[in-house]
Amino acid sequence: AIGRVGCLFGGCCYGTVCDLPWAISYPEGSFLHLLQVSQGIIPETAIRSLAVHPTPIYEIIFNLGLFAFFYTKRGTYKVRGSMFRLYLAVYGSFRLLEEFIRGDSPP
Repeated sequence: AIGRVGCLFGGCCYGTVCDLPWAISYPEGSFLHLLQVSQGIIPETAIRSLAVHPTPIYEIIFNLGLFAFFYTKRGTYKVRGSMFRLYLAVYGSFRLLEEFIRGDSPP
């Protein structure tokens, strides 16, 4: 979850364009702003990028929630590594679904 804070501030990971109330836009000169200018999506005079899904925030919230769940369940799994396998399955499923709203993924 901590690593995604860097993604959020760096703007390297972003979602598709949306108009949700919690959508974020990046300032002039940021990676996403420059990308949208180069693709002709926004004019060169735009001071912000178009609003996009905050996928790093989604991941932070999801991972912290997953941590809280596993922390409360520690010691209840008797088979060694079963919590890790469950984490891989749940997180992998989340990432699969998240790819549908990621804007930085190749089509």
